[in-house]
Amino acid sequence: MNLIHYNGYCSFVPLFKIVTIMKKQISFLISLMMIILSCSHGDTGDNDDENKLGTSKIPVNILGSVTALQARAMDATWEANDKIGVFMLKSGTSSFQESTILENANNICYITSKGDGKFNANTSGDVIYFPSDGSNADFYAYYPYQKNLDNAYTLNINVSDQSNQSQIDILYANNVKNVNQEESTINFNFKHQLSKIVVNLQVDQGMDASILENSSIRLTNQQIKASFFLSSGTLSINNESSEIIFKVLQNTAAFEAILLPSPAKKDVELVITLQNGRVYRYPIPADRAFIKGEKYTYNVLIKATGIDVSSSITNWQPGNGNNGENIEVE
Repeated sequence: MNLIHYNGYCSFVPLFKIVTIMKKQISFLISLMMIILSCSHGDTGDNDDENKLGTSKIPVNILGSVTALQARAMDATWEANDKIGVFMLKSGTSSFQESTILENANNICYITSKGDGKFNANTSGDVIYFPSDGSNADFYAYYPYQKNLDNAYTLNINVSDQSNQSQIDILYANNVKNVNQEESTINFNFKHQLSKIVVNLQVDQGMDASILENSSIRLTNQQIKASFFLSSGTLSINNESSEIIFKVLQNTAAFEAILLPSPAKKDVELVITLQNGRVYRYPIPADRAFIKGEKYTYNVLIKATGIDVSSSITNWQPGNGNNGENIEVE
C-alpha cells in the first residue's frame, strides 16, 4: 500500500492501480506519436513520388514581343491591360479541336497589366499549366483577345472604322513549339498581319499651318473585310471595296490607317481635304503593293501651287524606304 497526501489528508492506494494508470497513459502517448509519424511520412512520400514522376502542375509563364518594334498598333509598346488569347496544343498538331487542345487551354485570356510584355492569366482560374505527364506542347497566341470565337477559330476583321486601331491591329504568334514543363518561360514573337499607312502633312515656308486643322484624308479602292484563321495563320480577304478614312492623331497633322494587305493595283488615291475645302489627290503608284507587317509613310508638303510627297517603308517593316516618300502637290 502507498500513502498519498490529498488536501491535508492521507489515504492509501494499492500499488497495482498506480501501475495500471501509468501503463494506460504511456500507451496513449505511444499511439499518438505513431499517428503523427505516419502522417508526416505519408505526405513526404507522395511529394517525392510526384516529383520523381514529373506530375506536379507547373504554370506557363508568358512573355510577348512584337517583331522589330517591341510594339503594336501605336508603334511604341504594349499598352497597359492589353489582352491576348492563348492556345496549348499537342506538339506537332496545328488543328484547333478538342482532341488536340491540352489541359483545356482553349483561347485562354492573358493580360499584360503594366504593358511591359509580361502576361499573366486574366483570372486565377485561367492559369495554363504544362502537361503534367511531361509531354511536349505547341503554343499559339493572337491579339486582340476575343472571348467568343466560332468553331473555325476565325477572327472577323473590318477596317472601315479606324477610330480604335488597337482592335484591328491583328498580331499572331506561332513560334513556340515542342516545349514542356522544363521550360520556365515561353516567349511569343508576335507579327503584324495587316499593313499600315501614315500620312504627315506640313505646309511650305510662308504659309499658315492653321490651314491643316480639321483636315481629313482618305484612301480609295480598298478591301475592308477579311477573315483570319488562327489555326493556319492565314488571311482570307473579301472582294468588297470601299474607301478608308484615316484616323487623325490628336493635336498633330499626322494621319494613320490600318489596311488589309493587297497586291499592286490601279486607281488607288490619297485624297487630302483641307478645312477650307481645297482637295488634293495623290495617285499611289500602280506597282505599289501593301504587304503585311509593313508600314508605309507619306510626307506631304502643301505648297501654294500644290503638294510635294515623299514616302518610306518602316517596320512594322519598311515598305517604301526608311524616310518615306516625299509628295509635292500643286
